[in-house]
Amino acid sequence: MEGKDVRVKLGTTKKELIDAATKKIKQYHETFKKDLKEARHDVMMTQKKLEKILPQDQIKLLEKDINKLNADAEDKAKKLIASKEKEIKAA
Repeated sequence: MEGKDVRVKLGTTKKELIDAATKKIKQYHETFKKDLKEARHDVMMTQKKLEKILPQDQIKLLEKDINKLNADAEDKAKKLIASKEKEIKAA
């Protein structure tokens, strides 16, 4: 048996688990941003169709509201992601 190595695999470290969880959270955030962008695009296309029916001032108000809702959702997501990352790293 001389010259033979015995290797024992130990479990993953806490740092590896934290890194994996953080990476997963960032993937969820990217997916959310992509879905939000697609939803905004769909709403803007509907708005384009409504331009033929509604007055221009209502269209501008709709566009302003859409952009505000989009920005609010993105800000909430960023805050949630940051708090989750803090929570995971503190654990």
